[in-house]
Amino acid sequence: MASLDEETTLDQITQSTRTTSQDDARPKIFVNSLPKSGTHLLTSILDNISGLKYQKPALNRNLRWRPIDYVRLWDQRTCLVGIGRPRKVKLATLYHILNGLHPGRYLIGHVPYQECVHDSLNSFGIRTLFVTRDPRDVVVSQVHYVLKRKFHHLHKDFKRLRTDKERIITAILGIRKSNSVKSRGIAEKLTSTLKWADQESVMVLHFEELIGERGGGSLESQEKAIMNIGKHIGIEIGVEEAHSIGESAFGKGHTYRKGKIGGWQHVFDKDVKDIFKRAAGEHLVNMGYEGDQNW
Repeated sequence: MASLDEETTLDQITQSTRTTSQDDARPKIFVNSLPKSGTHLLTSILDNISGLKYQKPALNRNLRWRPIDYVRLWDQRTCLVGIGRPRKVKLATLYHILNGLHPGRYLIGHVPYQECVHDSLNSFGIRTLFVTRDPRDVVVSQVHYVLKRKFHHLHKDFKRLRTDKERIITAILGIRKSNSVKSRGIAEKLTSTLKWADQESVMVLHFEELIGERGGGSLESQEKAIMNIGKHIGIEIGVEEAHSIGESAFGKGHTYRKGKIGGWQHVFDKDVKDIFKRAAGEHLVNMGYEGDQNW
């Protein structure tokens, strides 16, 4: 590999790390999502598709610790990774990782929409899957997730609140301290990501259609979604195989909790509904989860 110094360019990084198996027809995949929207459900599905495997590293805010991000490069362009508390990394770091993605492998990440990221994925022939979920269920899932992890950067903030209602409101509105954002609110998270859904090269998947009957969804919708994933990534999947994949995927993943649709209905009272409507009600309608604000 070329020496990485201040004279190194993005083209040199790209060329120096190219694999010798460019003719391999297996897909290269990027799974992107808002956190707690169904990342592990989708990756469990991919893990059950023959020939596909996960490849590190994840495209999230931890990329800023990658050694290549400290290298002095001629090209100092950056992009954002992470959604709740995004961080800048060099575009060269992204190029380096995308170029190192092997055929038959998938990356996961939480990346806001940026044209430079979208163009980079396309230039490396990577097929993007973007998974979404009812944002009300997202904030409920976030609260449960953070409370169970003592080392999460929001754990102390959520733990010191007296009730789950306060925690859910905090997840909706976000946390700002000393003129800085510790965690974005749900509306800002959605605003930063939903443009992915407008891109022709990106397949949008809904948690609700992937979860299947055991999660309160539909077996037919799940099987159809899995077969459509196959079409998008260039792998033919029949009905019987889609059924088997869906059965095997449910409940897998270390962040998986209940995996149910509509859990927010058990914890949102009128006050929380009103706060959510003011903060992100328009997003909810635009995403098709409600027809209007009268829910």
